[in-house]
Amino acid sequence: MVRTSSAKSLRKAKESQETDIIGSIIQLRADLDEDGEETLFQGRKITIKWDIGTGRSINIRAALSADDYKLACDAHKDNRRVQITGIPEKLGKSWDLTSPKHFRVLPTNG
Repeated sequence: MVRTSSAKSLRKAKESQETDIIGSIIQLRADLDEDGEETLFQGRKITIKWDIGTGRSINIRAALSADDYKLACDAHKDNRRVQITGIPEKLGKSWDLTSPKHFRVLPTNG
């Protein structure tokens, strides 16, 4: 009997399907060009630790607009969870969120 890994199952179930990603930001990255300016859109990326269920999580990267990136920086600093919608795609060993939209910082519980 062949077992399917949870990541492979997730890929089959979620890849190429719009999905809500909820989790904590574990990395922020803003790339600069030679002039020290942020590169257009692709230069601002976050990595979210996404709970995929069954006690497992994966790290998924998403590109953000300048305004959403500022919100993400504040969420990361304040240890707040975020939500974003897009299409998870496995690229080699990593996950990227394509067509990201509707980024928001979730309210705190309490």
